[in-house]
Amino acid sequence: MKTPCISFNAGFTLIELVIVIILLGIISIVAFPRTFSTETASARMYATDVLLSLSYAKHLSQINQCPSRWVYSASGYLIEQPDKSTNKFPAVDCNDSSATINYKTAINPNTNLPYSEITAPKNVAITVECSPTSCQSNDTIQFNTDNTLTPENTDFIIKITTQTPNAEKNYQWTIKLHSKTGLATLDETATPI
Repeated sequence: MKTPCISFNAGFTLIELVIVIILLGIISIVAFPRTFSTETASARMYATDVLLSLSYAKHLSQINQCPSRWVYSASGYLIEQPDKSTNKFPAVDCNDSSATINYKTAINPNTNLPYSEITAPKNVAITVECSPTSCQSNDTIQFNTDNTLTPENTDFIIKITTQTPNAEKNYQWTIKLHSKTGLATLDETATPI
């Protein structure tokens, strides 16, 4: 007696799988550059750099027990710290508002070189808004040793925006800097504008 042979014809053939892989490859080549531009990626990385530089400036004020500054313009930013060679530390009382403090460009801990102005990438702009007061396009945010900011009672909103010509959409990332705590937070979501 013969047993019947059971065959299974379920599944995909090799040709069907290859065609699907090729189609997915073509779709990704066409769709990916439209979804993620280099300007968008550069702006997102720059927003992270700005956030980290604000945290570093706050950290410097704690380490030095003297205010540090984050100086910004439309093209970028830099960090300044008290110059210990001219201020005769610890003789200068950094908490005395009448004391004259000389500043110099902060040292980058990774390279041990002074920070030069960190410029925004191509087609990326940085803007700073102040609330409730107004601020200038070129200005300074000072981090005090008690974690407050100068100008006092001023929250800062730092916007990193792509400005790509002929783009369907430009994007914006927002960093909020709180005056009472000196804490900077980055909104992870890119807002289309």
